[in-house]
Amino acid sequence: MDSDTINFAQITLGIEIGKGTFGKVYKAKWLNKDVAVKKIYLGVDEEVTRREFQLLSRANHENIIFLHGISLHDHNTYLIMEYMDGGSLSDFLHVKKTKYDLRHIFNWARQCAEAVAYLHSKTPKCVIHRDLKPLNLLLNDSYRCLKVCDFGSVRYLASSMSAEAGTVEYMAPEVISGRKYTEKCDVFSWSIILWEMLSREQPYKHIANKIDKMKEIQQGLRPELDKIQYDNVPESVSQLMTDGWSLEADKRPTMDNIITVFKQFTYTPEELIL
Repeated sequence: MDSDTINFAQITLGIEIGKGTFGKVYKAKWLNKDVAVKKIYLGVDEEVTRREFQLLSRANHENIIFLHGISLHDHNTYLIMEYMDGGSLSDFLHVKKTKYDLRHIFNWARQCAEAVAYLHSKTPKCVIHRDLKPLNLLLNDSYRCLKVCDFGSVRYLASSMSAEAGTVEYMAPEVISGRKYTEKCDVFSWSIILWEMLSREQPYKHIANKIDKMKEIQQGLRPELDKIQYDNVPESVSQLMTDGWSLEADKRPTMDNIITVFKQFTYTPEELIL
């Protein structure tokens, strides 16, 4: 179904399943179908909602969450999106105790990179997500398919981009410091996420203070490589990760570079059963 205005009377809201900077997300029913409904917080700049709606309604990629439509009710705005039964990658890594291995990590990492590469390839200006993190990566019920969500922070690349955006633990140093940045800030975030999947730990959790984290990241602190739980990570993957979180943005690979490396790791559905 094409993205369109949806009659709110057709929607039955269920339990809250998540919350972000710009709204809460509920599991809901729409025309007897499970959907995720994002209720935008009152007071959020209309431009944020418009930008997220426009991008999702135009997006056509298997690793980007699908938008069914928008609904307006009682002064509130709702985005009606596809529901992903597996929950967020963050919950999978840190709440569920399901075991996984490098096959699953490489599958998720590649799908995330392909979604973001699609955004970066948009013309006439590339789209930067700016808030990539495990909480914004959703899994289906078999945990094989990963989709990027939460586009409230997206921007089209502009020559003057310097506003802080994102979540500190995944934020590139140039974003933290307010310097000009490009789509390479998403590559930085991707690299931190890869480390988190390999370690099953949250980055910088030993630093409680947000300001201290920001200072340390700007000065070159990165997640500890000895926390990685696998001895057989290919050198090509390790190099991508450490290059990806380089202090200097121009030393980071592109998302297309990342995809090229991960295409050598292909698995059948049977090999990805958890």
